[in-house]
Amino acid sequence: MKKIAILLFITLPFLQSFQCGKNKHIDWLDAVQLTAILNDSSETIHIGDTLKFALSLPNPFTTKSGKLVTVNSLQECSYRYIGYWVDTVTHALNPSFDDNEHFLTDGGSTQVTGVSDPHTHAVFLNRSTYKATLNIVPKHKGIYYFYTEIQASRLAVNGNDSYGSKVNLNVTNRHLHLVETYNPGTILHDERTNAEGSGSYCFRVK
Repeated sequence: MKKIAILLFITLPFLQSFQCGKNKHIDWLDAVQLTAILNDSSETIHIGDTLKFALSLPNPFTTKSGKLVTVNSLQECSYRYIGYWVDTVTHALNPSFDDNEHFLTDGGSTQVTGVSDPHTHAVFLNRSTYKATLNIVPKHKGIYYFYTEIQASRLAVNGNDSYGSKVNLNVTNRHLHLVETYNPGTILHDERTNAEGSGSYCFRVK
């Protein structure tokens, strides 16, 4: 887990300051919990298969404190994710996903956000449909590790209301044992972050 933990330590402060700079009134404590729907939660998939992480913003949505918010207009709904590919032969931890391994549908958009860490991408939901689907099409055999950032997501609606948001996945088995062999401590770390509302997921590609 050392490599992943170090990268998280480096990128997270940057992302937090990046987001806070956009709007000083973001309520990180009264965060909105969102759930991405995964189309296939199998431990093993094959090269060329497509994993779909579909996210939509409910309308109305409920904040952590129980506040019910009706969306009249959406300025931004975004989340950050990082992906790695573990070479099971060399045990190397490689940046992923390549440009030809991921794309968005449902009108969303994505961009690289990390200055020092090119592994970090941002997904922005479509402002009209409130949706975005992240499609991952693996090009390498091995183990893939994917997680969303804690407190690096932003939700802005109705012109002046901004909240922190967290994105988790609708899965019960995250297959974290796959990467634990190569990065001891992954399971302990991810169980804690998943409980806090962020999502992580591992899968094997053959």
